[in-house]
Amino acid sequence: MRKGFVAAFLALFLIAPLFAQGIAEQKTPDSGTVTVYCYDSFTGDWGPGNAIKEGFEAETGLKLNLISCGTSVDMLQRLAYEGSSSIADVVVGIQDSDAVDFSSYAGYTLPGSVNLAASLDVQDGRLVPYDYGVFAFVVNTEKLSDCPTCLDDLLKPEYKNAFILADPRTSSVGMGLLLWTIDVYGEEGYLDWWERAAQNALTIADSWSSAYGLFTEGEAPMVISYTTSPVYHVMYENTTSIRALLFTDGHHQCVEFAGITANASNPEGAKLFMDYLLTHGQKEIAVDNSMYPANTLEQMPAAFEYAPVPEKILSTDRDKVLAKMEEYLSAWALRMVR
Repeated sequence: MRKGFVAAFLALFLIAPLFAQGIAEQKTPDSGTVTVYCYDSFTGDWGPGNAIKEGFEAETGLKLNLISCGTSVDMLQRLAYEGSSSIADVVVGIQDSDAVDFSSYAGYTLPGSVNLAASLDVQDGRLVPYDYGVFAFVVNTEKLSDCPTCLDDLLKPEYKNAFILADPRTSSVGMGLLLWTIDVYGEEGYLDWWERAAQNALTIADSWSSAYGLFTEGEAPMVISYTTSPVYHVMYENTTSIRALLFTDGHHQCVEFAGITANASNPEGAKLFMDYLLTHGQKEIAVDNSMYPANTLEQMPAAFEYAPVPEKILSTDRDKVLAKMEEYLSAWALRMVR
């Protein structure tokens, strides 16, 4: 715990100069602009930010000011550092694994045009899910036809060097797999699975992009990813050979949230943005993020037929995970890194 505190303190110390100028400038309410903090890839070349901005401004007549803040952790650290001086009206991209101070956000009521997927809910009446993903092993069916049906199957000799894992210390997808194995095997058994799976896997990549790159280059026919990964291949490569495997164990999901800040200068505009994010913005977000839309009432492209939602989505005690994450990762490192 002390190590985590020191790391957080140093992070705030190092980023403080970046925010000093913004805090020194007193925020001026502007009813014609909505300012949104988001993570970098949201506004990147392949992210949904530009399309969301264009659509929102056309629909409402308001100006949308998207500010990239690094990772979701960087973004929340910035918000905490700025406090009531923050210029953010909305924060987009909060992960379900992030530690959150709910008092930093205002309440939000879903409009009638929104029906959240069954596995989702509004956190504390404040943080609203806008998309979600489900972790799965993805297979190239042209390379492998006899596929595993559960996590235990991956330990079988016939799948030696047939799949790629990701490191939970450096990859959000690796972290998702770690939590998935805890869901299935419990705290007593997840490390046994990892140790045996590592011996059977081609490699444990340091990031999802590295792992998926090896997969697309043909180094192995399976890789840990998301059930929505095939959507990209259908839409942009016109192939249906990449499929997500649905396991009988069930699957672990990850969720992205957005929230109106408690000190928003433009709360009315912020609500309009949230409404847009959950309705007309859902298609852009789902396609560009390769995630499921949170709102089941919004129509998705036909390619999403190749991204089946598992019937069994495992629930994780979020507070417990946040409290024990450092312990899980330390135990993983002790067992796996030798």
